[in-house]
Amino acid sequence: MRVCVIGKFPPIQGGVSMRTYWTAHSLAKRGHDVHVVTNAKEAEPPFRMHMRPRDWKRCGGRYGDGAVTVHWTDPVDGAQSYIPMASPFVSKLAGLAARAHAEHGFDVVYSHYLEPYGVAAHLVSQMARLPHVVRMAGSDAGRLWHHRQLAPLYDHVLQSAATVVAAGTVADRAVARGVDPARIAFGGGFQLMLGADLRYLAPGTRLAIIETGWGLVPDMAGTQLMRHLAREDIVRELTYTARVFSAEEALAFGFATRIVDDPLAAALSTAREIASRSPDAIRAAKRLLNLAVACDAATGLAAETAEQKELLGKPNHIEAVKANLENRTPVWSRP
Repeated sequence: MRVCVIGKFPPIQGGVSMRTYWTAHSLAKRGHDVHVVTNAKEAEPPFRMHMRPRDWKRCGGRYGDGAVTVHWTDPVDGAQSYIPMASPFVSKLAGLAARAHAEHGFDVVYSHYLEPYGVAAHLVSQMARLPHVVRMAGSDAGRLWHHRQLAPLYDHVLQSAATVVAAGTVADRAVARGVDPARIAFGGGFQLMLGADLRYLAPGTRLAIIETGWGLVPDMAGTQLMRHLAREDIVRELTYTARVFSAEEALAFGFATRIVDDPLAAALSTAREIASRSPDAIRAAKRLLNLAVACDAATGLAAETAEQKELLGKPNHIEAVKANLENRTPVWSRP
């Protein structure tokens, strides 16, 4: 399959750029011909990473029958001058991708992040009659998509896409904004959630361990994390069937801590409460609980003793006792 990927890419810094890079190279390793269309060379500090000569060479690559080819937009020059002056990212990305399609004949166009990549990919999909798979990140879904001047266009891009990769509240909002639920594919949010100490879900959230439905297995440490939270037979059923399950089921299975109307507000409230405790005690407790899932009882009990000895009589232990006796807010010593 020939895949056109429009998105952030090194040297743009950040998680989306990293994921786009590894997505492209992972697809190439599976035998696909991947063409990345990006404006990454136009990024400027502080959003630009330092790239060594060997890093630039690693942007592309060949893996047997698969390959990654990168198409870079040109930096702004006099030929692109117009009023008011700015780099016409959407037009350049869409035009560059359309030209690459004419030369290579893509089967699908994939974008990660709505602005400008999702919009450019939508134009390419319309021009070339290609299916568009669109994925959002945190700041575009959480901030840009809520802007009144941007939301109508983004709604149209999402409604027109063949597949929208989203989960949780983002998927719910997409449905509310007119996206067909049958065209929403779950992303890696479930595994990311499992890596947290606490997990708050909104009512109506839908989750899935979807990988077997796509001929893959759960990754991102999902298999290792799930077995410590839910019964083995539950983990196996959800993994083997790839079925969608509800927030209420997730709570019953052990994947969720609580179901709340506003997960972000609840998480911030809990974080503030945790931050009010002794930082030494919280760090020690986290180390012990992290160790407990991977050690025998003797090792865990010895670690408890060591941590407790390290805390006893220290300034923050004394402050905790004094604050409780004096009925006041403690003032912690921080490293």
